[in-house]
Amino acid sequence: MASTEIAVDTILIKEYGNEDANQHPFLHHLTAQAATAAANFKRQKRHRVSRECVLPSRRRSLGHIVSHAVALTFLPLRLGFKFLLCLWIGYKWIARFVSLLCYVAFISPGLLQVAYYYIYCGQIRKNIKYGDQPRNRLDIYLPKTRHGQKPKPVVVFVTGGAWILGNKALGYLLGSQLSERDIIVACLDYR
Repeated sequence: MASTEIAVDTILIKEYGNEDANQHPFLHHLTAQAATAAANFKRQKRHRVSRECVLPSRRRSLGHIVSHAVALTFLPLRLGFKFLLCLWIGYKWIARFVSLLCYVAFISPGLLQVAYYYIYCGQIRKNIKYGDQPRNRLDIYLPKTRHGQKPKPVVVFVTGGAWILGNKALGYLLGSQLSERDIIVACLDYR
């Protein structure tokens, strides 16, 4: 594109160069600028070619290499965000999705720990049937010490949730804490 403009400007210079400058002052000014630009372009091109020939390869610094590697590492992520923006998915959706991922990343260690102890703990008697409905089951959290004939207190825990959720596993934290204090806890599943 630039070489085409320079060629057109050179033709204009040759065509109008012989005429009087007062006759076409604006055109004369433009053609003079074009001639200067063409000369500068040719000079820069020669200088660039000669510099590439003289310097076989320049060494790059470690910082430049590291920054280039980091840029290439995050390139798929950056292109993915640009793609989502091209699909008219705004920044709000992306920000909410990222915040959800952060929430899951922060809460998952605690959830995994609770799930592990709920599944593998020997003090919990799971899925004891107490009614004729399929979800009428309960978990009993027993204390570690069972010595003596002394009766122990019992807590029956029914989870909230307006009788909608009703999962007995939600009472694990309460059941585990109270069973450490020699209290028997029964968590009901009621839907």
